[in-house]
Amino acid sequence: MSAADPADHDCLVAAREGALDGFETVYRRHANAVLAFLMRRTRNPELAADVFAEAFASLLALVVAEKERPIPTTPLAWLLTAANNLLIDAHRRGQVEMRARARLKME
Repeated sequence: MSAADPADHDCLVAAREGALDGFETVYRRHANAVLAFLMRRTRNPELAADVFAEAFASLLALVVAEKERPIPTTPLAWLLTAANNLLIDAHRRGQVEMRARARLKME
């Protein structure tokens, strides 16, 4: 991960103020890195795409809807952490579903 890029922060500030093209700039700048991270971790394109979308939606919600919270100064680090946490949650949900299916003797 790289150091904070002031341009990223400026783009997210602009998005918070209503210029959503600022968010698009951050998305375009970091989308490939986040998706590559997820593909390495999952080897599952569908799961990677789902988590990718959730991570960026979470960042957008933070920037636009949660105006009292500070904007991340390193969006890529924030996105990778969010993606990792979402993967952990997905794995936990999968374990719970597998145990439930086993108890019910379902495939």
